[in-house]
Amino acid sequence: MIPKPNITELKPSELGYAVEDAIRSNVVPVVLSSPGMGKSDIIKQTVERLKMKLVDERTSTMDLTDWRGVPDIDREKKRTIWYPPDFLPGEKDKPTVVFFDEITQTPTQCQPPLYQLLLDRKLGTVYTAPKTTRFVCAGNLMDDGTFVNKLGSALRDRMVALYLKPDVDDWCKWAYEASIAPSVIAFIRFRPNFLYAFNKNDWASPTARGWEFVSRIVMNAKTLGRVRDALIEGKIGHSHMIEYTAFERIFSTLPSIDAIKLNPDTAQLPDANKPELAFAIANALSMHMTVGNIDRIVIYLNRLPEEYGVFTMKVAVRRDTKLGQTPAFTKWVVQHADAMN
Repeated sequence: MIPKPNITELKPSELGYAVEDAIRSNVVPVVLSSPGMGKSDIIKQTVERLKMKLVDERTSTMDLTDWRGVPDIDREKKRTIWYPPDFLPGEKDKPTVVFFDEITQTPTQCQPPLYQLLLDRKLGTVYTAPKTTRFVCAGNLMDDGTFVNKLGSALRDRMVALYLKPDVDDWCKWAYEASIAPSVIAFIRFRPNFLYAFNKNDWASPTARGWEFVSRIVMNAKTLGRVRDALIEGKIGHSHMIEYTAFERIFSTLPSIDAIKLNPDTAQLPDANKPELAFAIANALSMHMTVGNIDRIVIYLNRLPEEYGVFTMKVAVRRDTKLGQTPAFTKWVVQHADAMN
């Protein structure tokens, strides 16, 4: 993704609240980012959090007749009439968010209906949006090779632009909750710059969405070796596949997490010459730490170089805030206060 100067970019955790406030303020946000960052999912999760109905439409596939409809005849009044599009909410519908995705791919001739709908909440005399209806839009950027159509300045002026950027901490927090493959999470923690390395000139390159696909392959593929790795390569590219699968082999040789929790004083330590292995163990411990076993895991962490203990504690508490209220956590933070800061 080409850096955008003088533009405030929001992390996924921030974007949801910005969209929520836009909905509350009755302004139309348009979320812009490179492909594969998860903007559509964030919008859908925000609408779900607000307990509103979601109508998801792709303006890139719509025609002019989709807005005004086809004409019919009122034989009694001897007039031509139109009926509003079926996807738009009526007065009897619950509070609704109409989400126009892929708006930057809207054909030029289909943009004018959006002018009035997004600003005046009307489509001529055909439709008027209920007071409880809100509009949200999303699209890709002009410089990312996604065949976007330039939006007219009049249409852009009707929306509030929000820019999304990837964030490793946000993605990993989501990944834990979404049961993403542990080896994938550990790899992204070890190589955070690989979370999003989108290249519009390559058929396949890493994106936040792409790593979710990799996780599905890792957890479900029955044919291993070159066949499975070809699937992974087909989503993140050759060089990134090579690095991930090499890390995965190391990850599979980790000391048993159960053994560490059972005998934290004597459990095997990672090879000091393999930082990726220590990183993988630290990540695994952060995923398995609970209020009930934090005391034993702390014993093992104190045998590791301090940086890995700090990493484990920060990630674990971000995943489960209850850990931060335990005596073991408090004692550890006091002992490692400088490193934690």
